[in-house]
Amino acid sequence: MLGRSEEYEKLKAEYAEKFAERAAGAAMQLRMYDILIHDMEADCSGVSGVSYDKAGNNPNAYVDGVHDQSIRMSSSLERWRAGRKEAKAVVDAAARSIAKVEDARCRQVLELKYLDGFSWKQVAKAVDCSESSAKHMRVKALAMLYDCMPEQFKLPSYDAV
Repeated sequence: MLGRSEEYEKLKAEYAEKFAERAAGAAMQLRMYDILIHDMEADCSGVSGVSYDKAGNNPNAYVDGVHDQSIRMSSSLERWRAGRKEAKAVVDAAARSIAKVEDARCRQVLELKYLDGFSWKQVAKAVDCSESSAKHMRVKALAMLYDCMPEQFKLPSYDAV
């Protein structure tokens, strides 16, 4: 059976891992949003206004379709930019927290695994160790990360009664 101190350390590790996993998901979303936004902007870069007088007898037939599509594209871009902003805020908070981890190798493991999306094999190669050593460093790094995390991601504190 775990003592109170051991239970608390286990909970801290779980919260740090949830924070890191959330950052990993946000980093993946950020990369996806960057690609979507870049592709959409590239697709729209040469498009300018549509001339209503060249649409034939019924100018609304073609032009309304173009207008509807441009509204959908504009709406998508707005959603993607808002999603990117939210994902970037999470990634930035995690990056600031990880940067405070004192052990350089542990910090590198966290950055590579959670922010850069490396596999354990890639992390091990970059840190110059075995995969199992990299995974053990992760456990140590998460324990250090907890102390550097923003308060809103930590265990809720309860006042003693």
